Amino acid sequence: MKNTGSILALIGGAMVIIIALASLLMGELKAVWNYEFSTEPGFVIVAVILAILITILAFLSFSTKPRLLGLIILAASFAGIIVGSTLTDIAMLLCVCGGILLFTLPPQKTEKKSSQAKPQTPVPPNPS
Repeated sequence: MKNTGSILALIGGAMVIIIALASLLMGELKAVWNYEFSTEPGFVIVAVILAILITILAFLSFSTKPRLLGLIILAASFAGIIVGSTLTDIAMLLCVCGGILLFTLPPQKTEKKSSQAKPQTPVPPNPS
């Protein structure tokens, strides 16, 4: 589950970055963006920044605190859905699914390190 959530968030973040950058550079997608949302490209840049944040957090969630990072990914995903266009919203749904999977993980059980007894040195026999 942990790896699945991280991978979904990574794929979603990468898709948002690709879609948002394509909408800034390609004329047809820029026209779609202007038609459906706003003429300001600032919102696209915010969506890209959020997608980069999601991608970094998803990569970090492979190794550290997946529940906390899943919660942050969820918050950033919902902010990206609010700010982004319909094209980025569809890709942000993968980030939301990944964040939910990371957040709903059961708490990890930490293994207790057993204190190993120091090896005893052999005692020479008493010649008495």
